[in-house]
Amino acid sequence: MIKRLFKVDGIDNTAMDTCEIYSVENGVLTNKRLVIQADPTMGRERFVVNFVNAVLGKEKPLNKPDQAVILMQIIDAIYESAKTKKPVKVE
Repeated sequence: MIKRLFKVDGIDNTAMDTCEIYSVENGVLTNKRLVIQADPTMGRERFVVNFVNAVLGKEKPLNKPDQAVILMQIIDAIYESAKTKKPVKVE
């Protein structure tokens, strides 16, 4: 579960993000809360700079293509889970 709450609706630098993961580890249900560091730009500025520098050959991309594929699988599973109201396994 990922939540985004705003002190001022829609203004990114007032966002308060929380993330909880519900899973099974060694046959036991577990709940984990991730601590998310405050970032007024939410990392966007750094990723834009990295993208430009990667295109120019000045640095390596922060994200690899296989990471992007995994992210899309997670996003697709989130939408499917919301639609079916059932857990969706990401493989």
